[in-house]
This record gives sequence, structure tokens and C-alpha cells, in this order.
Amino acid sequence: HALASTIRESPEAAALAARELAACRTGARWLASRYRVDDAVALWERAAASSAASPRDRIGAWIGAADACEKAGRPMPGERFGTMAVEEAERLGLPIPELADAFRVSGVCAWVTGRLPVAEARYRRAHAAAMAAGDRHGAAKAQGSLAILAHDLGRIDEARGLYDAVIAESIALGDR
Repeated sequence: HALASTIRESPEAAALAARELAACRTGARWLASRYRVDDAVALWERAAASSAASPRDRIGAWIGAADACEKAGRPMPGERFGTMAVEEAERLGLPIPELADAFRVSGVCAWVTGRLPVAEARYRRAHAAAMAAGDRHGAAKAQGSLAILAHDLGRIDEARGLYDAVIAESIALGDR
């Protein structure tokens, strides 16, 4: 509380906290790209805890941590961070594209650990959240995840329809 009141009283302290938050995000992305997951997650956690972090910043930091864990083959902590992001976004009632990313990343982590019904439910929620936010790219990513899952479950006709929809949307968005 003391730091928060200092930041409210001091523009210099607020600017310093904002620079620290930006540095944490940049550093975490760089570390994650080099598979230094523990260091990246530590910076994402620091970014989420920053006094300058808005709720959207915290959600983005948890998604960054989940994504880093998932890409490094650590689905369990990735799912925990994804769930934290989802719960915070839902608690605040934020229909934001990041909510779709949180559902999708935590769905990937559930899929990797063999919890396919959980993964499917999260992918469907990712698609719904992206559509609610008007995020066509996010909706297509979620649909692509659903297509892969349907294919893995042997639901070939469903997978084909989803793949076709993703391809059509990608072309419409200019992604070739």
C-alpha cells in the first residue's frame, strides 16, 4: 500500500514503475524466446505484481507466463497461469482478446496433459471470447485448435469443416 500511495503522489515514481513494467515484459519475451522459461516466468510474475500494472497488464503477464511454459513443454504451470488470467478477466468482466488467448493457451496445456474434454471446452470458450471481442484472428486461432483436437479425437468430418472455416477466414483476413 505504501508504494501505491507513493506512486499516486509522485509522477516520477509512477513513471519509474511504468518503465519497470515495460522492461519486465520485454525481458520476459526475450528470455522465453531463448527457452529460459524459469527466468521468463519470474519476470512475467514481477510484471503482474508491478504497482504500475493494470488488470489488463496482469492478465497479459499471466498469459505470457502460460505461453512460455507451454512452449517449453511445461503444461502444468502453464495451465495454472492461463487459469489465473481467465479468472481475473472473468472477475472483471473484460471481453478482451486476451481472454481468448488465456482460454486457448490453457486449452493447449490441458490437451498436452491428456485432458481433452477440458481442452475442448477451453477452445470453445476461446472462440466465443474472441468473437465477443471482435477479434477475428483470435477466433480463427481458437477454431484451428478445435480442428486439431477434433482430428485427434477421430471426428474427421468436424475437423474438416473447422479447417475449411479457418482457411477461409485466414484468406479473408489477408493471411496466406
